[in-house]
Amino acid sequence: MSSGGRVVHHLKNLLPDTKNTVILVGFQASGTRGRQLEDGQREVKIHGGWIPVNAHICKVESFSVHADSDELILWLGQIFKPTNTFIVHGEADSQAAMKSRIEKELGWKATIPKSSQVFTV
Repeated sequence: MSSGGRVVHHLKNLLPDTKNTVILVGFQASGTRGRQLEDGQREVKIHGGWIPVNAHICKVESFSVHADSDELILWLGQIFKPTNTFIVHGEADSQAAMKSRIEKELGWKATIPKSSQVFTV
């Protein structure tokens, strides 16, 4: 998602040059620099300055390191039934879909916490 680490320095150096290609791998979360590049923004903010995006940007879905919902449901089905399952990753639509699947397919209680909401476990 290009939000931290060495990749930010690489992007700062590579994005301005039309000879370069930046390959985005997998899901780019809303609000991240990776999503801005995926959405075609012509400038991105890096280290307090605006960097022009002249490099070619492409996206490859098949290399994501995240499990998909089918794999997660399969994995969850192999563990003991928890009192509650908290869904804290993904965008709102994806969270709602996963909550629905957990409830319908596994018969578990699932919760999407709101920001700053506190639970006793």
